Amino acid sequence: MPSETDVQLTRQELYEHVWSTPLRTLASEWGLYDVGLAKICDRHSIPRPAAGHWAKKRHGKRVRRTPLPKVVDGDQETIRISSTERVEGPSVIDSEIAELILREKDTDRAIVVGEQTQIRHPTVNATRQSLKGRRPNEYGRVSPDWQFTGTHFDVQVSPQNVQRSLRILQCLTAAMQTRGFPLKEKGDKNRHPCFDVMGEEFRVSMREGSKRSKREQKEPKRGIWHSERYDYTPTGILELRINDDSYSSDATLRDTKKKSLESRLNEAIIAMLRIVDRRRIQREIRRLEEIEKAERKKIAVEQEIERRSDSARVSRLKTLTEQWETHRRFSAFVNAVRAEVEARAPAVDPDTVDWLTWADAFLREIDPICGGEDLPVYSLTDEEREQLRRECESDWNQWSGTFTQRDRHTGSEPGQFRPRKPR
Repeated sequence: MPSETDVQLTRQELYEHVWSTPLRTLASEWGLYDVGLAKICDRHSIPRPAAGHWAKKRHGKRVRRTPLPKVVDGDQETIRISSTERVEGPSVIDSEIAELILREKDTDRAIVVGEQTQIRHPTVNATRQSLKGRRPNEYGRVSPDWQFTGTHFDVQVSPQNVQRSLRILQCLTAAMQTRGFPLKEKGDKNRHPCFDVMGEEFRVSMREGSKRSKREQKEPKRGIWHSERYDYTPTGILELRINDDSYSSDATLRDTKKKSLESRLNEAIIAMLRIVDRRRIQREIRRLEEIEKAERKKIAVEQEIERRSDSARVSRLKTLTEQWETHRRFSAFVNAVRAEVEARAPAVDPDTVDWLTWADAFLREIDPICGGEDLPVYSLTDEEREQLRRECESDWNQWSGTFTQRDRHTGSEPGQFRPRKPR
């Protein structure tokens, strides 16, 4: 049975939402992770904008909208986002963050932005100075002077909304500092500050959209620039973007028909807290994945060492055989000299007898099978095993999860490498 907190809409409605608002922003507004919303779209065969879509649209470039395909299964036409899929409840996040979110939902902690709000914070005041005297661009918005050297917020709004944006930033900054989330200078080339929320950085910016209308031309001009074909009028709808970049933002809150942006600043703090939780989860997932990868590699290396042990034994046999053949040649020569000494006795130089004594000692020293303790054994020495370990670890490909090595004993030419999967 559907819950009262379930969200129900049609494929067409979700399609319109997805193509009018970035997926990450939409997911944040609905209390979902962007990956979860993407899976819902895929399950219901709803196409999504490709990478770079929103950046092109933001700069007035033409973008292609993939049509919504028809589906045979009528059950796919209705989409229900259940409360279990949403991430609003404390049960899906860290308990400390859950408590902070519950506090933000308390009406007693509501952030109030008044018409008479005074701009007191140095960074907000610097933002006002950076916008002073600026002329609107082709989109009807003013933005900070690029030569301004002070730390300031990124604000791009119409002149009519400058004071309103400053009041919002003043109240948000004051509220964040009260909650123990200070504003810090980032020190980047844009001189934009960041809020420190539980060790995570959040950059806040203000935007106002523009409505495009085709410019009437009395006489068509040849070679006219794309931007000269349209007029842009500010919409008056303010947006507060969190960690905005050229392609998307971690979260976006805006004026709606029912709520002004001023009344949604607690939601902005909640959005940041959710992002903190999401980043922690992602880091923990990556940490566990690294542990799992290291364990897989360790097991695979041990198995590969056993597989390559015969290679080490063959190498050892080759070395011992070469030593044995050398010993046999040297022994044959020494025995020939000894036979000649016996044939010439007693007229033999004493120094030759001394040489024979030395040669016998040397031959015993280089004899690979002299004495039981020097006989070949099946087990590898610690040195041989460590050498194999170094080779296996060097040949391990972490992306494919296989070994790449030169096969010494199956006829492969030098430079030929073959992948080997761990058993």
